[in-house]
Amino acid sequence: MILTKRGGRHYRVCDPDWMDCLDTSFSRRDGGRWNAPNTYGILHLCATVDVAAANARRHFEGEIHTLFDLEPEFQPVLMQVHVRLSDFADCVTEDGLREAGLPASYPEGVTWIRTRDIGRKAHALPNCNGIACRSAVKRDGEELAVFDRATGILRRGKRFAFSSWYPPLRATGLKRETL
Repeated sequence: MILTKRGGRHYRVCDPDWMDCLDTSFSRRDGGRWNAPNTYGILHLCATVDVAAANARRHFEGEIHTLFDLEPEFQPVLMQVHVRLSDFADCVTEDGLREAGLPASYPEGVTWIRTRDIGRKAHALPNCNGIACRSAVKRDGEELAVFDRATGILRRGKRFAFSSWYPPLRATGLKRETL
């Protein structure tokens, strides 16, 4: 598996009532794209505000209401997370995808059975802190899946109310430095 360096400012979409936006216990219990249930936890971070917005929208696909139908106190918040420059399994570049056994079209057509196997192999690597991956919700976006054992490389940043971060910056005219 190819390792790649990632770090800097990332974003976490959180329910406003979460006590700890960096808690991985739900991921550990339920599993997800990179981990089977009851194995290890994963913390999903978005590389950009646009990817965070796409993830927020994804939670409402097929629902009868949208993010804008929620009362403000129930709309998702955005938390900045600062990631110390560290090694992650590369599931972004063509070489990284090939080495991981994923098609160039990833994430299209790739099941969680396959990604969970890659997550297990990456988790077994001693210096691997998680997986840098293409976003499953925004074609040109990137996400970080940080292993629960590596949350020490994370530092909490500011939290932003829904009205101050969504819709994405380009639509609001906010400057990136604001977030």
